Amino acid sequence: MPLQYAGVLAEHRCVRSEAGLFDVSHLGKVTVDGPGAADFLDRMLPGKVASLGEWRAAYNIVLNEQAGIVDDIFVYRRPEGFIVVPNASNTVAVLDMLASAAGPGVHVVDSRMEWAIIALSGPRARSIILADMPEVADLKLHRLTEGVFRGTPSLVARTGYTGEVTFEFLVAWDRAKDLWLSLLDAGATPTGLGARDTLRLEMGYPLHGHEISESTNPIEAGLEWVIDWTKPFFARDVLEKIRDKGVSRRLAGVIGVGREIPRAGQAILESGRQVGELTSGNFSPVLGRGIGMGYVPPELAAPGTMLVVDVRGKMLDVEVTKPPFIPQ
Repeated sequence: MPLQYAGVLAEHRCVRSEAGLFDVSHLGKVTVDGPGAADFLDRMLPGKVASLGEWRAAYNIVLNEQAGIVDDIFVYRRPEGFIVVPNASNTVAVLDMLASAAGPGVHVVDSRMEWAIIALSGPRARSIILADMPEVADLKLHRLTEGVFRGTPSLVARTGYTGEVTFEFLVAWDRAKDLWLSLLDAGATPTGLGARDTLRLEMGYPLHGHEISESTNPIEAGLEWVIDWTKPFFARDVLEKIRDKGVSRRLAGVIGVGREIPRAGQAILESGRQVGELTSGNFSPVLGRGIGMGYVPPELAAPGTMLVVDVRGKMLDVEVTKPPFIPQ
């Protein structure tokens, strides 16, 4: 996926008002099936898996032994098994972790070269595909189905990374070009990595390597909602200790009061003292202001707290807020 086609700002606005098309085939695809697959993934992942119904999807995370976040993933359940979709750079780590822990009755397969993934996102997304795929008319969030768009069969999931209505097509590699061209012909606009980043930031979605990493735990990252504390899971004992002790920092969103644009890596200050660092920062095309996310002490993470970001020597006043920055 290129950084941009016609320009980041134009593509961002297109997704918010019409429909953009992303080639996200770089994402990983790991197939997990067999009679023990559901219970295996339920033990390995902190979020619910065994209770996930067929043709449903759920956001989840993969933890290391220290309860750091190896990756955030989506898990899709079909009648024949599961598809785990990690970030591209973490696919091998997730694959190796699952494959090394799998026992009898569980098959873990690297399926990266089986599917491409194309995402159609925006207010017009449903209307663009509805005539050819009437089965998506009532497809709710985090559901998936099988369908055919202009002769190309694929799995279609109501998942995404923009905050807009999104349909993600898992399509055979050798049919991906046909689907891409058909969706463009139907009215979608090609959209690049730059807009994908500004879109996810407006929603406050974490990005691995920025908001989350193997040195970040899900509690400080605001992802405790993913965790099912009613079941055993990998690294649960470590995560319980972190929860019970309390964390020393929290992920917070900030909105700029001035014209400067905050960026990742810039210092967050309070009374002239550095109290944190931005993990992401950019211009919000919808708000017309700079926004960002970063870690600060828990007592400074409350919405309404006023802080300062050092933007290349210029002091930008920012107000702490709880993402999303715009309505979903």
